[in-house]
Amino acid sequence: MKKLFLLLTAGATTMTQAAITETHLYELGETGTLESGIPQDSVGSSHFTGRGGSPTANTTNPSPVSGTYTSFDADFNWGADFSGFATDNFAVELWVRTSNLTQGAGTNIAEVFRTGTLTGALEFYLRNDGNWMAGYQNVSFIGGGGAAAVANEWVNLAVIRDDGVSAFYIDGQPIGSPVAQDKAPVFDQANNGHLAVASGGVNPFTGDIDNIRMFTFEADDDPVAALTVNAVPEPSTTALLGLGGLALILRRRKG
Repeated sequence: MKKLFLLLTAGATTMTQAAITETHLYELGETGTLESGIPQDSVGSSHFTGRGGSPTANTTNPSPVSGTYTSFDADFNWGADFSGFATDNFAVELWVRTSNLTQGAGTNIAEVFRTGTLTGALEFYLRNDGNWMAGYQNVSFIGGGGAAAVANEWVNLAVIRDDGVSAFYIDGQPIGSPVAQDKAPVFDQANNGHLAVASGGVNPFTGDIDNIRMFTFEADDDPVAALTVNAVPEPSTTALLGLGGLALILRRRKG
């Protein structure tokens, strides 16, 4: 599904377009996006298939991108199939919030999102030292040691792999150094996406998650601009007419 995003920057006189192909979207709470606590894919058909505990939709202090999200408290989901997802020129992003910055067990990692169990699977997590991090399982960290989380604040986490180089972004800003690696990330283990937990039900994450989104892009696109933390919904025709009228009024006043 092709979607057009328009990016507005302070002082800009023109709009920048970034065309991307959105392949998976988990809205995590809006009508039809959860079935018995199991996230549904609003764009593709890679629905999660199971749950542990009872992840619940919530509307208290929602994320910047929607009015409903899912809360996890030692709850988790599994079973999404990402086996057809690209291994280059892709982006994965999500919104997350937690009040507990020192959670974690075993390796002191509270899993937020993992795309499988094989070596090379892409994962986001919160280390027990309170840092948001990302990496390819048992291969490399992305963005070094990550960046400190802030309790009770929504944050956008994203990994973008562009022409073989992976970078970690927090709220649209790059963290640490990009990672170039010969081994491509692994998405080819069907029905093995994990949310708020590592494979086998270990290292559960406690907190809120919203709007998990996966997309691909072409070489001349700007994937950072297409992140939801940066994107502004395309204005309606009525809004554009209103802006045009405002501009006409201002020109007349200047004259």
